Amino acid sequence: MLDTRVSFGPAIAVTFALFIVVYGIIFSAGIYFINRLIAKGLDSAAADEPAVSLGGALAAAGRSTER
Repeated sequence: MLDTRVSFGPAIAVTFALFIVVYGIIFSAGIYFINRLIAKGLDSAAADEPAVSLGGALAAAGRSTER
């Protein structure tokens, strides 16, 4: 039977530590950029425009967006 002391060697400990460090760096960078976006806020021009426009797709199909 494989004992826990034998299976958990230094290589596993180093790999696990590096995983934690890399994950922490990536997670911290994500939080930093999200906080920057929140602090910046919305652009006033972007808030006036609709998020999705079908004008290009309908124009490509040969249909008018006018009603």
